[in-house]
Amino acid sequence: MAVSKARRAPWSAAARSARGVLSGAALLTAAGMGIASVSQTPDGIIAAGVHAAGMDWSGLTQAAAKEQLGAWADEERARRLPLRIAPEANVQKTWTPRLGDLGAAVDADATVAEAMAVGRRDGLVAALIARFAGREEVHISPKWVLDEKKARTYLYTQVAPSARRTKADARYILVAGRGKVVPEQVGAALDLVEATGAVAARIVTGSREPLALPLKVVSPRIITADLQAITGEVARFRTRYTERGNREANVKASCERINGHVVMPGEVFSYNQVVGPRDAERGYRMAKVIVRGRVEQGVGGGICQTSTTLYNAALLADLDIVSRSHHAFPVPYCKPGTDATVVYGQIDFRFRNTTDAPIAISAAAGSGQVNVHLFGKPVAGKTVRIERTNISTWRQGTMTVSDPSIAPGKTKRIDKGHAGWRGSVWRVVMQNGKQVRRERISSDVYAAVPAIVAAAPTVPPGAGAGSAPTAPNPKPLPSPITPASIRTQDPP
Repeated sequence: MAVSKARRAPWSAAARSARGVLSGAALLTAAGMGIASVSQTPDGIIAAGVHAAGMDWSGLTQAAAKEQLGAWADEERARRLPLRIAPEANVQKTWTPRLGDLGAAVDADATVAEAMAVGRRDGLVAALIARFAGREEVHISPKWVLDEKKARTYLYTQVAPSARRTKADARYILVAGRGKVVPEQVGAALDLVEATGAVAARIVTGSREPLALPLKVVSPRIITADLQAITGEVARFRTRYTERGNREANVKASCERINGHVVMPGEVFSYNQVVGPRDAERGYRMAKVIVRGRVEQGVGGGICQTSTTLYNAALLADLDIVSRSHHAFPVPYCKPGTDATVVYGQIDFRFRNTTDAPIAISAAAGSGQVNVHLFGKPVAGKTVRIERTNISTWRQGTMTVSDPSIAPGKTKRIDKGHAGWRGSVWRVVMQNGKQVRRERISSDVYAAVPAIVAAAPTVPPGAGAGSAPTAPNPKPLPSPITPASIRTQDPP
């Protein structure tokens, strides 16, 4: 990218006057009277009076001029250009890269070509004007070029990290039982395009004064003013747990992710998007999870209790449920039909804010409880309750598997299994004691998962001593219905 065009020194006032005088017949008369005797510069030689970068190139060959310019350019590329970040970033740091580090270089061919053109390009008129005005020197500015990729790489890797400030939405949290607004934080980032242009312009001027690089503002999605419409609590729900250790840590981590989050009118809240991947980098630990209807160890076990608690609060706040799935079998911290399982990248819990005010989520876990409060604009006289109907259950049965380590006549329970359950969940909305809406939220079926019992292998009647023993029941394990085949992050 050329960052400068070679410029001839500006004409003096006398030269401008001469340009007006020497026209038409006057010019011919001047030429005839011998006022200026124009000599022709030999090919390959720079005209007298031509200077570049402070060097007199009069009578030099093109090769000699390039050699001089190359040595000058090497010194210039080793010079340092102090860089700073715009004052509003409040970053007290200066970077001093060499011009070469920024990808700056002199276009020797273009600069020397400009010098070679002096006199030849201007012709007789310019020569007469120059002699008449007393102008004897022409100064050529070196033509700089900039490797934009190299300049941006330096700015991105060395400067940008110090300028980066993460934006943060305004939040609404509970402090000592009272709602409090946490103000937003405006984000900032180095404007790489503008910064590269500023570096290019500074190189052309030759100034080595510190250059303040421009920032671009990254505005938060939600600001404090948006939360003024929140006037009170619209719903709350609580679930309990007895586990400690890793599972409790996972529940707390997921609550911290959603605590203070604000859902604007019409927006859809996504649990997976807000909570993010369940991995060690985000503080999640190994705990019990459900895989194909059975309990195993996995990262993030337990966070479905947070999504379930939030789901019930959203039901009571009369919000639109966009997507929700139940577990492979009922979980102990809520009634069947009211749970909401989640699996990052596969199963999400989402709801839409159908009110005309923001909905703020307050979530916290501790002392064996998960508490979720939803804040917004309560409607006077409005209440919501959840009903379950058409409930039926059935036993899960037992499956026996062979285990040579079990003594004959003895058994060992491997998995307790789970009974089947079927039912419907309804939301009933009342206004001043009168029912205004009754809607079915879901109809859920939890497949029965048989208990597994291990027993010693048995020998079929009449079999010889060398006969291989067989299991009492060689049936394979059943495949529970969807979503039981998916790993869900919850304990039994």
